[in-house]
Amino acid sequence: MSTMTDPMHRYILLDGALVHGRLKASSAFATPSALFEPLMPHVEQHLAGPLLISQTHAAADPRVRQQVLALFDDFGHRLHVAELVSALLLPDLASHLRRAVWFTDDSGESYGLRIADCRVMAYLPGILTPAQWAAITAPLAEWKIHDRQGKPRLLPLDAEAQENQEPLQSLQLTAEQVDRLIDQGEPDALLLRVGRPVSATSNPRHSADFAIADACVRHWRGAGNADRNVLLELARLAFAAGLESSRNAAWMNRAWQHAVARRR
Repeated sequence: MSTMTDPMHRYILLDGALVHGRLKASSAFATPSALFEPLMPHVEQHLAGPLLISQTHAAADPRVRQQVLALFDDFGHRLHVAELVSALLLPDLASHLRRAVWFTDDSGESYGLRIADCRVMAYLPGILTPAQWAAITAPLAEWKIHDRQGKPRLLPLDAEAQENQEPLQSLQLTAEQVDRLIDQGEPDALLLRVGRPVSATSNPRHSADFAIADACVRHWRGAGNADRNVLLELARLAFAAGLESSRNAAWMNRAWQHAVARRR
């Protein structure tokens, strides 16, 4: 953990998978350099995973700066862009974060963790244990994401916990934590199924769309139903009716009965 007297560096944590086409076409990202470090281990994955970008080096060259800024609005609501502040230099911070882009479950299976996707980072701190979150954020003075309206939002950091945390070596999640990760991603999966996912351009309806999908998922879970086709039927009814209907418990109950009946 750095101290307040250490010089701080500002970085962009970019989800390359969400802007892969523009990244591949950008000369600034042709090969790792003082500008950026890929967090994925294999060359073929470098631009398809999270990238750590030095804001200092981006600002030093107007051409590079323009290419970096063009990436910011290449996915809706800047949900692929986070800002980090740390005393660590680019290679050191990248080395630390590479240990957080994978996790293992109780059986030892490895899975990717989308730490550059603001949609995931909005709920990940609440799924990890305080010690796990402190280990990931130990070198950071700030982690800022964007919400579903494109507004910046600071993630909670515990300076005292960070100060006393051992360096991150690896990340292992329990079965319960993995289940919660899947549960939290369900509304976005539903938006994809109904044809209303986050797109390359910001959509003023996205926040409302997500609220409808989230309401449908909560009702589906509350009913103890595991059939995602019933969930899809409910979502189709809710999206046709609009956000206010999805906030009305009586309407949702009626819509749920219709959705169940349609799947019989």
